[in-house]
Order: sequence, then structure tokens, then C-alpha cells
Amino acid sequence: DSGAGGHGHYYYFEATGGNDGDTATLQPTFAFCPQPSRVQEVSFAYSMYGEGMGALSIDLLGYDSEWHTAWSVSGDLTVPDWFNSTHHPKMLATSLRIRMTRGNSFKSNAAI
Repeated sequence: DSGAGGHGHYYYFEATGGNDGDTATLQPTFAFCPQPSRVQEVSFAYSMYGEGMGALSIDLLGYDSEWHTAWSVSGDLTVPDWFNSTHHPKMLATSLRIRMTRGNSFKSNAAI
């Protein structure tokens, strides 16, 4: 299968068999910046279609060694389509993670 726009790769978060509020995290095993630096841009495409949808978040690991939510969306987007998103958080960070929090239905799947 293909990602947004009919090309590329994607990560799929499956909700079947989970519980409300379960969290799946996708995070690199390395820091993308050895020293904290200002994040200029985070761009991605995502799809969230299904009843009981949870929340999809992009978190940045800040200079204070704490995770900060830079972007989040929740709920069913009502159409089975890909949405493009670009953000300019302008904060000091060393890494990022993608976090999906399961909603109250086994149909609350998402992709990024």
C-alpha cells in the first residue's frame, strides 16, 4: 500500500484489542540534534477516520529534558483521506516522537 498522495511510506496505529487511553509511540532511537537546537519545521500527512477516534500528537523533547506537545488533533476527521500538516514550533529540542492515544472504539485507527 502507499502513503499520502499515493506514494511513500506510513505508520499505522491499530486500535483493535486495545483499551481506551492506550498509547503507542514512534520515536527514533537517536537524537536528531546532539545539542538542543531550534526546530524550524515539522511536516507530515495523517489520516484519522473512524468512530471513537483518539488523539494524534507530535511531541518535542525540550531543552529541559521534558516532552512538550507541539501539535495534536483528536476525533474522527469524517473522511477517509490524508491531511497535510506543517508546523513551525520554534522551540529548543533534541528529538521528537509521534504519539497516538486510542479512543473508545476498536475503529479508532490512524496513520501518519
